[in-house]
Amino acid sequence: RGMAGRSGRQGRLVPWSCWSEWSEVKHLLVDAHDSHSNARGLDLVSSWRARGRVPLSVEATAELVQIRNQMSSSSPSPSSSSSSVPAHVHRLTLSMALVRLVNGVSGAMQKGVYAKSVANLAESAGLPRILVDVRHEATHNTLPSLSVLVIAAEQALDWLEGNYWKPQQENLLSQHKLIRDVLGELLDLCLLGGGSSSSAKEEEASTKSARAELLKEIIKFVHQSQASLLAEHVYFLSLSKPFRNLEGRGWKTFLNKICKYWPSLAPLVLERCWSGLKQSLLGSNSSEEKDGVITTCDFVPWMLENRDLWCGKGGEQKPLEEQEREQKLLKVLYSIVLEGARLAKGKEEESEALLSLLRKCFGVLSSSSEKIGGDMNQSLKILEQLLNPDGQGVSASGPDIEFGPSITLGKRERREGEGDGGEEAIKDGEEEAKALRRWKKCK
Repeated sequence: RGMAGRSGRQGRLVPWSCWSEWSEVKHLLVDAHDSHSNARGLDLVSSWRARGRVPLSVEATAELVQIRNQMSSSSPSPSSSSSSVPAHVHRLTLSMALVRLVNGVSGAMQKGVYAKSVANLAESAGLPRILVDVRHEATHNTLPSLSVLVIAAEQALDWLEGNYWKPQQENLLSQHKLIRDVLGELLDLCLLGGGSSSSAKEEEASTKSARAELLKEIIKFVHQSQASLLAEHVYFLSLSKPFRNLEGRGWKTFLNKICKYWPSLAPLVLERCWSGLKQSLLGSNSSEEKDGVITTCDFVPWMLENRDLWCGKGGEQKPLEEQEREQKLLKVLYSIVLEGARLAKGKEEESEALLSLLRKCFGVLSSSSEKIGGDMNQSLKILEQLLNPDGQGVSASGPDIEFGPSITLGKRERREGEGDGGEEAIKDGEEEAKALRRWKKCK
């Protein structure tokens, strides 16, 4: 859907899953000029066609780019006789693409009782005159020459970029800025009333209506299916307004209000925090990046401690949606532990904070071991000794493993073929060996 919420204005159905996917196609088809990038963009547009109706401007751009690439790959000079595709075929395909564009633009503007001419409608839309002439010649007379069609196609692409792609991109950027500003105002109000003093409670009560209005503004611009957009903004807020544990109550109020309307937000925020942390660890080690590492290493453990943000209020019978969110978060934590164990090596300054974060993630995974698969459990048993070499902190039962030149897999391996339990013991030994190989890759 487009950027609309549940405040009376219904979002328009679009074939892309999110606006970042749309931005990627714009980059691949409009900004990039190499055939490899264009091919990736054309593949994405093909998937959009399978999902639903593709907007005219996107369809026309994809058709013209595809024809241009086909002409350049068939022969250095498409009009020569050595071309693998006859020049007449190129003239037909280009003419059809341009006719569809002009007809689509003029048809959308055709309103009123009396029909207007295509030339007048195209002029109102700002279409280059050559496109109208090409459309007329290709429809009623002979096909224009290939050189004229190529010039017309380039002007059509320029018009599409200036009248669709760039304005839409600017509109998205302005809306993103507006959403981030509104989120920032909402967070500031929540932080003002987040203290335990009597003045903070009075502030919380006095700003209740203002917070409700700001939340309505966010709902107006962000559909429920676009929680990933909010996750991006929440991550940057945690850096621009550095998270401190003393402000945890205000942050919890803020996230509770957001997660009420976007229940899948918390796992996405954790995933985005980890992505940003990886970029900082692999970056230039500037002071800003180090501050970002420290902030993220404080923010993520705090989110994990507040389980109701990502797995509901608890209870024996959880709704299916809550179970799915919890499963998604556990998968995110599992990838954090695996990748973090590798990144912690060689990062001496940040390793203490990073290892503390990994231990917290490991603790959540260990306490939810019955909800994750057997392969993940085996890997966690091995990683436990990496994260807790002294046996302190998290406790999880695991095989007898020694790290170093000689590695033993414990008593299960020695029980191979012993009586009725031989097959099960062999299977357990194979699972441990797989987990050990994964640990070696991580190391």
